Amino acid sequence: MPAAVMIGLAVVLLGAFILMVRVQYGYITELRKLKHKTGAEQNAYYENLSYEEEQLHFSMQGGFWPAAAVASFIYKLRHSKA
Repeated sequence: MPAAVMIGLAVVLLGAFILMVRVQYGYITELRKLKHKTGAEQNAYYENLSYEEEQLHFSMQGGFWPAAAVASFIYKLRHSKA
């Protein structure tokens, strides 16, 4: 494969990863806001989810775990009480 094709593929993959980190970061932020708003513990919150919300959460957290890990790390850095 030519080097230009490999570089192009790497750029596309990096762009997709960055996009998924942004999506995951937004999802984590909304989950934290909802948790603070409802005041529910994590287990109680997940028990009260509808089937559709449960499947969405599973898909968001399970399908893109590298992006979710990076987004979680960024969220913790930005919102640490240091």
